[in-house]
Amino acid sequence: MENSTHLNSSYIQHINDEIDRYNHQENKNQVSPNANSINNILNYSKALSIRKSKQVGFIENVLN
Repeated sequence: MENSTHLNSSYIQHINDEIDRYNHQENKNQVSPNANSINNILNYSKALSIRKSKQVGFIENVLN
Protein backbone atom coordinates (compact mmCIF):
# COMPACT_ATOMS: atom_id res chain seq x y z
CA MET A 1 0.00 0.00 0.00
CA GLU A 2 1.31 3.45 -0.88
CA ASN A 3 1.97 6.02 1.77
CA SER A 4 -0.43 8.95 1.63
CA THR A 5 1.26 12.27 1.01
CA HIS A 6 0.03 15.70 1.91
CA LEU A 7 -0.72 16.32 -1.77
CA ASN A 8 -2.84 13.17 -1.98
CA SER A 9 -4.67 14.08 1.22
CA SER A 10 -5.35 17.59 -0.09
CA TYR A 11 -6.63 16.22 -3.38
CA ILE A 12 -8.88 13.69 -1.62
CA GLN A 13 -10.25 16.43 0.64
CA HIS A 14 -10.90 18.62 -2.41
CA ILE A 15 -12.80 15.78 -4.13
CA ASN A 16 -14.82 15.12 -0.97
CA ASP A 17 -15.70 18.82 -0.72
CA GLU A 18 -16.84 18.82 -4.36
CA ILE A 19 -19.02 15.76 -3.75
CA ASP A 20 -20.57 17.39 -0.67
CA ARG A 21 -21.30 20.57 -2.64
CA TYR A 22 -22.86 18.56 -5.46
CA ASN A 23 -25.03 16.54 -3.06
CA HIS A 24 -26.15 19.69 -1.26
CA GLN A 25 -27.11 21.31 -4.57
CA GLU A 26 -28.98 18.19 -5.71
CA ASN A 27 -30.99 18.15 -2.47
CA LYS A 28 -31.97 21.80 -2.98
CA ASN A 29 -33.26 21.03 -6.49
CA GLN A 30 -35.51 18.15 -5.45
CA VAL A 31 -39.20 18.82 -5.80
CA SER A 32 -41.72 17.37 -3.36
CA PRO A 33 -45.34 16.63 -4.16
CA ASN A 34 -47.94 19.09 -3.05
CA ALA A 35 -49.48 18.30 0.36
CA ASN A 36 -52.93 18.31 -1.27
CA SER A 37 -51.79 15.61 -3.73
CA ILE A 38 -50.50 13.45 -0.89
CA ASN A 39 -53.76 13.84 1.03
CA ASN A 40 -55.79 12.92 -2.06
CA ILE A 41 -53.76 9.73 -2.55
CA LEU A 42 -54.06 8.81 1.13
CA ASN A 43 -57.82 9.42 1.14
CA TYR A 44 -58.25 7.33 -2.00
CA SER A 45 -56.26 4.47 -0.48
CA LYS A 46 -58.44 4.59 2.64
CA ALA A 47 -61.63 4.48 0.55
CA LEU A 48 -60.47 1.70 -1.77
CA SER A 49 -61.78 -1.75 -0.99
CA ILE A 50 -60.56 -4.84 -2.83
CA ARG A 51 -62.25 -8.16 -2.07
CA LYS A 52 -61.54 -11.59 -3.43
CA SER A 53 -64.41 -13.31 -5.18
CA LYS A 54 -64.72 -16.95 -6.17
CA GLN A 55 -66.60 -16.08 -9.37
CA VAL A 56 -64.69 -13.09 -10.81
CA GLY A 57 -61.32 -12.93 -9.01
CA PHE A 58 -61.20 -9.54 -7.32
CA ILE A 59 -63.84 -6.83 -6.86
CA GLU A 60 -62.64 -3.25 -6.45
CA ASN A 61 -64.91 -0.60 -4.87
CA VAL A 62 -64.31 3.00 -3.87
CA LEU A 63 -66.34 3.45 -0.68
CA ASN A 64 -67.14 7.16 -1.02
